[in-house]
Amino acid sequence: LAPRNPSLYARQRPSRLNHRWFSDSKTTTAKPTKTDGSGRSRAMGSLVFLSLAGFTGFLGYWQLKRRQWKVDLIEERTKQLNKDPISIQDVFRMQDGLDDENDANFRRVKVTGKLYYSREMIVGPRSAPADTDPKYAGDRGGFYLLTPMELTNGEFILVNRGWVRAADKDKLCVEPDQTYDG
Repeated sequence: LAPRNPSLYARQRPSRLNHRWFSDSKTTTAKPTKTDGSGRSRAMGSLVFLSLAGFTGFLGYWQLKRRQWKVDLIEERTKQLNKDPISIQDVFRMQDGLDDENDANFRRVKVTGKLYYSREMIVGPRSAPADTDPKYAGDRGGFYLLTPMELTNGEFILVNRGWVRAADKDKLCVEPDQTYDG
């Protein structure tokens, strides 16, 4: 008996798209997608991928530059905080443009005046400062305690007396107004 159609019995190679040898009669085989031969879809995919890779590289470079800027900023502020304290009159003179104003930024200041505890205020809620013991800070945050101070020349400034946890906010006692030097 000779086969009617010899191509039916020819050896066929299984491929990803045509699994005649491994499929049962109920499943259909996937037909290869038609392309226009120019590879436009592949070129577009490559373009999108390269664009995303380039953008990601740019963001990484930007983060490195930003990190260096932040390190320099922290170093500059640490230098300012480590300088000797200056008088409040020097700060006012610097703000009036008589001296370099940048030299007054983040400097410790000496003041003499009267603190008005009866007028102190709390600002918050604020998270705990970085150097606060986590056991003390708690999980509810806290507040900054600001107290007005009248200087010897009659002007008022606000003195940040520090951070107070939220649980201790109601325990603040009002002290009598006192004069301080330092």
